[in-house]
Amino acid sequence: FEVHGVPQKVYLDNGKVYHAQALKRACYRLGVGLLHRAIGDPATGGIIERFFETAQSQFESEVRAGDLLSLERLNEAFAAWLEVVHHQTANSETEQSPRQRYDQRLIAIRQADMAAVAESFLQQEERTVDKTFSDIRLDNRFYKVDPKLRGDRLRVRYDLRGPVEDILLYSLKDEYLGKGLVHQRQEGQNPAPEPRRAAPRFDLLGLLIDKHRHQLADEIGGIDYSVMQRPRRWSLDAFAACLADLLGRQGGLSAFSAEELDALSKVHARHPNLTRTLLKKAFAQAERPTIPAIVYALQNPKED
Repeated sequence: FEVHGVPQKVYLDNGKVYHAQALKRACYRLGVGLLHRAIGDPATGGIIERFFETAQSQFESEVRAGDLLSLERLNEAFAAWLEVVHHQTANSETEQSPRQRYDQRLIAIRQADMAAVAESFLQQEERTVDKTFSDIRLDNRFYKVDPKLRGDRLRVRYDLRGPVEDILLYSLKDEYLGKGLVHQRQEGQNPAPEPRRAAPRFDLLGLLIDKHRHQLADEIGGIDYSVMQRPRRWSLDAFAACLADLLGRQGGLSAFSAEELDALSKVHARHPNLTRTLLKKAFAQAERPTIPAIVYALQNPKED
């Protein structure tokens, strides 16, 4: 999505993961239509099945022949194979490469707020804040939260992809309440880190990655870096959508009245450096979950 933009529709198989609530939330936030292949109709999946066969015979066979790769290295190698090999190889029927077909039909690139999208895929569970320690227990780790939440039942969201150092806290009405930070109730030794694997030897995948990096460098060679270094201003739509999520409202801009939108537009205009992080911080510091209280906290931030 960050490179190619947001599609109008996503067409998927009927696997369990493709019906997950997290995927539905992400598509809803992005305005992407979610379509599933008709059951008992294998012909509709022919193109993607052909791609899988190509990836297995070319990319996967090369991976299996070499040393064990880290997940980060594997992802980089796959992206390089896609861009350098697959997307540049002409199809025998169309006599065009996938890149040519894509560019030929491209109308516009629709950008996405990837931070908001990523939150859709976080694991979500309910927990009660311990009244004594003011923390939450999750997978045998403890997370310190605001003492005013003692005894409250909360929704906890966290990333399953690695060690969880902080968690996002929401009320049962889906209002954002801040973060919980990992802590220890009593002193103890941390587990020893796993030994690092030896770096993979120089091979074809390494060549592809190097070539892909050079291509990316050539593509950005003409960019005006004085412009690039200026942070892109957060759009009013994204600002309103984020605030709606924090308040537990659905619909982005449509979640607010005309008077509220007018007030939000003025706040957005007065704060050109407004970001998702600053808005969440202001929401957590606001005395009440109301627009005036949040705006006041935004204009009068407290020191951490």
